Amino acid sequence: MQNTDIFDKRLLILLLLRESNHELSLEQISNLCSEFEDITYIDICMYIDSLKTSDYISEIYEGNKIYYTLTPAGEEILSELIELVPGINLLNIKNILKDSFEDYKQNYEVDTLILPIKEDEYKVSCYIKDGNDELINLTIYAGDKETAKNISSNWKENADDLYGKIIELMTN
Repeated sequence: MQNTDIFDKRLLILLLLRESNHELSLEQISNLCSEFEDITYIDICMYIDSLKTSDYISEIYEGNKIYYTLTPAGEEILSELIELVPGINLLNIKNILKDSFEDYKQNYEVDTLILPIKEDEYKVSCYIKDGNDELINLTIYAGDKETAKNISSNWKENADDLYGKIIELMTN
């Protein structure tokens, strides 16, 4: 476990959001911070509230979930403050975050399964799993094999956006 006494832990949340390259939910942030021994769930909630108040992060609502992302002000302050973190500590933190992201990705799966129906007829099962929970499983008639491959490829590239849009359409 890494001790984070070297800097304000809000900086860790900003760094985490930047390194992830996409929005993160409170649960995702909490899971990714689990490697740091002195950050609790309650602490993370307080840090997020403080960062929102300072306009360093913003909330994005997708269906009934809230995600957080860096604002331009957050990116700017992170760039200024990151220089104050000693190099070896920053490297250690980035390595821990990288390992946490790899563990998270192993528990989060986006994939498809192309299923033959008859000769030259296919359907595609597109799914997202988060650990043992299946968030969505959508089976689509594709017709020919080329269309099935295109559906599969597009799902893998755009699953998060498509899932968010499906949830939005079904809850409104």
